[in-house]
Amino acid sequence: MTRHFFRGVGVFLFAGVLALAGCSGDNGSPGAPGTDGQDLTAAAKPESCEVCHSDAGSSHQAIYNQYKDSSTLALTIEGISSSDDGAGTFNSTMTVVITKNGAPYVDAELAGLEQKRFYAFDYDASTRKFVRSINYSGKPAHLGNGRYTVAATKASFAPESSNAQAYAYVADGPLASEGMTLYNDVASAARTFSADVDSYVSGATVAGCEKCHGKPYLKHGYRTAEVEGLPDFVACKACHLDETAGGHQGWQLLVDDPAAYAAQDGVLTAEQKTKYAYKRSVMNDTHMSHAMEFAYPQSMANCATCHEGKLNAVLTDANFTLATCKSCHPVTAVGGADSKRAPALKDILPAAIHTMDLYTYADASPASCNFCHKAGAAPTFSAIHSGYDKKIYASADGKKYSEAFKVTIGEASLSGNVLTVKFSAAEAFDVAGLAVTDITPTVMIGLYGYDTKDYIVSAHGRDDGVNRNLEWVVGETHPRFAAVSAAGGAWEVTANLTDWADKIADGTIKRAEI
Repeated sequence: MTRHFFRGVGVFLFAGVLALAGCSGDNGSPGAPGTDGQDLTAAAKPESCEVCHSDAGSSHQAIYNQYKDSSTLALTIEGISSSDDGAGTFNSTMTVVITKNGAPYVDAELAGLEQKRFYAFDYDASTRKFVRSINYSGKPAHLGNGRYTVAATKASFAPESSNAQAYAYVADGPLASEGMTLYNDVASAARTFSADVDSYVSGATVAGCEKCHGKPYLKHGYRTAEVEGLPDFVACKACHLDETAGGHQGWQLLVDDPAAYAAQDGVLTAEQKTKYAYKRSVMNDTHMSHAMEFAYPQSMANCATCHEGKLNAVLTDANFTLATCKSCHPVTAVGGADSKRAPALKDILPAAIHTMDLYTYADASPASCNFCHKAGAAPTFSAIHSGYDKKIYASADGKKYSEAFKVTIGEASLSGNVLTVKFSAAEAFDVAGLAVTDITPTVMIGLYGYDTKDYIVSAHGRDDGVNRNLEWVVGETHPRFAAVSAAGGAWEVTANLTDWADKIADGTIKRAEI
């Protein structure tokens, strides 16, 4: 039987009385009324850092305010013109207009801007792929009045006469942020030369990025996924092309053979680069960086975090390819897969059936996983991956165990130094194979004072021996806890607080959180 721990939270207040002893003798006549004192009722913030630090967080918030406020920079793409260079490629020029605070931005080669990039890339609506891109990397030339041209030579296509779109951004004013550089002013612009790209719909949501990366979501601190005139995430495709080789093969080595990665200090051999070759699509670089480069703060099996509302479009058999699998899973995981990461393919795929070399095997019909994995044959993609981590979610439709099982603290009372707690569990909807009678609860009681949530006694801390202070798994042995009753999803337990009776008596401890 699987053990599940559920925790209810309540607050029990210790009543405290402060007695004042008066002086002896005649009280005398009443004096004149004094001036009313300041009413501190509204000013009191007993659970805020501001009690002692009036400017707490202000410097950090000021930086974030600069990041998310309106930009003083503005950018417009006027157009693109291209000419055949006689060698099967093109000389192409993009014209843009930049303003700052509404006035023309004048800087001969835009040397004063920390970030500036100008791209054009095309879209094949029949395959839903972005394959070709032009980087206008020539030195910007100022035409006057904030108008600039940027050039590209040997361009593979003429954007203005293709199913293409242009995208550009500029950024300035680096902020004193940690982790990555953020900017005070960022401006993006787009222009489309075909309506084809309007049909593109990403399987991800920008709101998913913002859950962890903040709002607005700007990759690297200056590249936004939402650009006016383009569907979401299309701007990312200027670099993350669907058929171009990726350059972060080391991410795969990091999880496939961590000892080798460490021994080589992350520098791959030519053979390893070939072994871990991949395409730098948005899916691959996003999945690999989150699943491999660093331990994502939750399981990558929670597809719904980034693909909320779009799982039916993402977990289709058409997307069931080895490339998709390898974007999250290592192939071998020499020495064993990290428990916080996806398991190795060689540990979960039946070897008798999957006899191919998973490192070099190419997705090409009928070679893709979906040749066998489809309705009426082997398990489908959505049958294997619901999009929800099975350790957290009780059902394939996104209902969590925490939603199914609710624990309520019904009563808490103090008699002498003994705190009695009554609580019960209820099942909101049926979860096959589980019931409230299966629950083995953990009770935690934290004692705090100073009119704040500053713990005097941490539940998870230990006494002089090996016991937790006030943390207990019901049914186990603990010197301060006892079960009065435990049946049918209802419990009554006692906690002996004698060890801290003096602190309760003198008012040091005023509250208990259960």
